[in-house]
Amino acid sequence: MELLLSTATDIRTTVCATPEELAPALASMASAANAPSMYALIEDADPQRESIHGMAVSSGNAAACYVPAHSPAWPELVTWLERADIPKGGHDLIATRVVLQRQGVHVAGIIADSACASHLTQPSGWAPHALTGVARHVLGRSLPDDDQVRGTGGERKAWKDLSPERAAKVACERADACAAITRSLLPSLEPALMREYLELSDTLVRMELTGIAIDVAQLDRTDVTFAAIERDLQAEIEALAGHGFNINSSAQLGKVLFEELALPVVLRTKTGFSTSNEALERIEHAHPIVERVLRWRRLRRLRDSWVSSLRRCIHPDGRVHSRVHHARSFSGELVNTNPDLGRVPGRTPEMAEIRRAFVAPPGRLLMSVDFNQLGLYVLAHLTQDPALVEPLRERADMHRLTASAVLEKPAEQITLEERQTGKVVNFATFAGQGASALALQLGITAAQAKQYIARFDRHYAKVRAFQDEQLRLAKEQGYIVTLAGRRWPIGGLESLDSQLRSYAERLARRGTHEGSVADVSRRALLHADRALRQSGWSAVPLMEVVDEILFEVAESELNAAALLCADAMRHAFELTVPLVVGVEAGKTWADLEPLQID
Repeated sequence: MELLLSTATDIRTTVCATPEELAPALASMASAANAPSMYALIEDADPQRESIHGMAVSSGNAAACYVPAHSPAWPELVTWLERADIPKGGHDLIATRVVLQRQGVHVAGIIADSACASHLTQPSGWAPHALTGVARHVLGRSLPDDDQVRGTGGERKAWKDLSPERAAKVACERADACAAITRSLLPSLEPALMREYLELSDTLVRMELTGIAIDVAQLDRTDVTFAAIERDLQAEIEALAGHGFNINSSAQLGKVLFEELALPVVLRTKTGFSTSNEALERIEHAHPIVERVLRWRRLRRLRDSWVSSLRRCIHPDGRVHSRVHHARSFSGELVNTNPDLGRVPGRTPEMAEIRRAFVAPPGRLLMSVDFNQLGLYVLAHLTQDPALVEPLRERADMHRLTASAVLEKPAEQITLEERQTGKVVNFATFAGQGASALALQLGITAAQAKQYIARFDRHYAKVRAFQDEQLRLAKEQGYIVTLAGRRWPIGGLESLDSQLRSYAERLARRGTHEGSVADVSRRALLHADRALRQSGWSAVPLMEVVDEILFEVAESELNAAALLCADAMRHAFELTVPLVVGVEAGKTWADLEPLQID
C-alpha cells in the first residue's frame, strides 16, 4: 500500500508488508545514483529490552519504503541487510547494528554513516551529530525529534503505540535525510578517513555486544562501606559546625560556612552564598570542615552515580553493555553512555572499590594496555620541541622536569607534591588554560599562576610557538588538521563577543593536539582489535578510557595477547619519539598487576 504523506520535503512513503511489495522497492533503490540509507525505529531506550519496531530504506530521492519488523516482508529485508555486495548507509548505525545482531542479523555492505560524515565535516560545529541537528545544518530540513513524536516522561509512547502511518512517516523522513546528508557530504571527505570510521564501528559493535562482567556482591559491599564513611563524615562535619544541619541544603550549609564560621566568600548566587564544589574547592584549606564536606559530596555522588545506577545497567548475562560513540566528542575521543564507563572513578582507595566490581569471569583476566603520557609524546611529535623530545627519548619524568622549570628548582630536589604541581601545569597549559583556571586548580594566586605560565613558556618555547601557529592557521584557513588528517573547522574566531572569541582561540590553540591524541587512541584500539581477530585468540577489547584500553583475555593467552596488543598500539602511529605502553592484568579492574613484556 502507498501513503502520500505531506512533509516539509514531500517524502513519498511506501509501506511494504509483503515480499512482493518490498522486492521492487529495493530494486529501484539499487539502481539509484547513490547508495540507500536505512533508519530503524528502536522500540526501547533500555538496551536490555531493545527491539526493532520497523525499518525504512531510502536513496535520498524523496521516496522511501518502510518495513514493519513482524511483517512477512521482514525476512526479505534481513536478506538485503546481510548482503555485502549491496552498498548501504545510515546514521549512527552502531546502536542499530547491535540491536539487529542480538537478533541474529549481521548487517554488511556499509559504505557510509552520515553521523561519521558529519563528524568529519564539522566535529564541533554540529555536535553531538544527532540526525535532527545534522539535517538542519546540511539540508535545511526540520525533522521532529523523538520527544516531539513520542512525548516525554510518563507520557512517552512506544513506537508500537503510534499509528502505523505515523511510524512509517517518521522512519521514512529520517532514512531519506540520512541518504541526502551522505550524498551532500561524502564527496568532499577523504575516503580513507570514512573507511577508518566504519572499521572502528565494527570494533565498537563487538565491544558493546561483549560488555564487561560486574560483581554485584562487591557493589553491595562498597555501598555498605561508603554509607559508613558517609555517616562518619557527617558526624565530623556536625562536630566542627557545633550542631547538626542538613549538609544537602545550600542555605543551611552556606549559613554554617559563611556566617557562623566566617569563611571567605569567593562566589555568590542571586539568592546568597554559593556552596558549589567550585566555590568550596577555592577555600578548601580555610577550615577542616570544607574538605570533609567535599569528601562527603564525592561519596554521595559515587553512591548515586555508580553503586546504585550501575546495578540498573546490568544485563541478565551479568554484564554491563555500555554504548560507545566515536562521532560525538569534538576531538574524536570515544564517548560512553548508559553508563558512561569513561568516567569510572579510580583516583582514591575509596573510588577503587567501584573499579573492583568490574571483573573477569573464571578462567579469564582483565588486561589493561595503557599509553605512557600519550599527550606528551604526541605534542613532542607535533612541536619537535627539544625540551620534550630529548627527555622523552631518555624516559625522563616530564612532570618532574616541568615542576623544576616552573618552580625554578633542581629536578633532583623536586618533592612528590611539587611533581604533582608540574603534572597539573603540564596538562593545564598544554591544553591552553589561562592563569585563572590554573590558579584554581593549584590553590595559588592568579599572579603566581601567571608566573608559572611565563616560566613554562620559556622552557617549552616551541610548544607555545606551535600553539600560536595553529591559531594563525585557523584564522587564515578556517580549520586545523589532526595527525590523521581530520579537518577541524574553528568558528567564532572573528566574533564580536569577546567570550566566544576567546573560547574559539583556545580551541584553535589546543585542537590539533587534542584531536591528534584522539587519533592515536582510536587507531590503537582499531589495530589491537584487528590483530586479535587475525590471531584467532579469544581476547576482546571491552572499553577505552582516555589512553587505556581494557581487554578480557583467557589466562592461557595472557602473555601472547599482551605482546600482540602492546605492539599494535605502540605502532598506531610512528611518532618522533616511539610510543610507550605498559601492560597490567588481574581479576578485577582495581587489582591489576604489572606484566613484563618484551
